[in-house]
Amino acid sequence: MKPVDKNERLSRFLSSRSHYSSQKREVKFGAFIGPKDSQDLSVFRISTLSEMAIWAIGENALRKSSRGLKARADLLAECVFDIGLEVVPETSDHPRHANIRPFPVEREQRQSIARELALKSTLVVFHQEED
Repeated sequence: MKPVDKNERLSRFLSSRSHYSSQKREVKFGAFIGPKDSQDLSVFRISTLSEMAIWAIGENALRKSSRGLKARADLLAECVFDIGLEVVPETSDHPRHANIRPFPVEREQRQSIARELALKSTLVVFHQEED
């Protein structure tokens, strides 16, 4: 797949209600904290897709999660590039999958980056979810 363009829309699928507030219409920084043992944060490239297609990808991506798909955080790749990270296609499991990387190992730096990404993202709640 071609490199990620700065104008591409990305989605981070959320399976935990603690990662967002539908009342405040905001994404919490915890949504952008990846696994502690990884410098990669999973996202999907959603430009040109319909809402139905985006949610289908999210349901498939989180099918193994006991909590299921709750919401997503959408943002432009440019927001990632602006804070010094990259978006790298990683298509072994899905052709639209990518990773935001490299996330720092240090906890405070990870949280700082996660806060910036959360502030720049838009919350979209799954149609079956209610707060």
